[in-house]
Amino acid sequence: MLIQAARRVVIKRKIVNLMMLLKRVPQQLLFDLKKARTSLKWLKRNIEEIRKLGTEEREAMVNNDLDSADEISKQIDNILSKIYRKGIEIRDNDLTLIDFPALINGMPAYLCWKYGEEDVLFWHYLEDGFAGRRPITGKEEIMSPL
Repeated sequence: MLIQAARRVVIKRKIVNLMMLLKRVPQQLLFDLKKARTSLKWLKRNIEEIRKLGTEEREAMVNNDLDSADEISKQIDNILSKIYRKGIEIRDNDLTLIDFPALINGMPAYLCWKYGEEDVLFWHYLEDGFAGRRPITGKEEIMSPL
């Protein structure tokens, strides 16, 4: 009887957590490990392009070429918009911390990548942040998007 009650509590908690996540992130924007890793290849190219454009934008501003700086800024905004529309979350201004919304072990979480890492190798629950990063072991239950 006690075990059944405990299971009901766990199931209710998972449902509440899932509902919280789905209110915040549409289902099609959730990532499983395969989707995150596939998206990472595309993301890396775009981050490198943003970094290159950022350098060009700073040079244009130093040279007081505000028209060029404005045009480059629009290009950067366009690339960032594409990233955000895919559901990928950039956590810092240096583009070094990236989160992919996921549902792991029945709880809202992120698959995460840090600039310089070869692959998506870590994850954390929503409330844990970067400090709570854990290596992906393969034992996690990572929900596949529908």
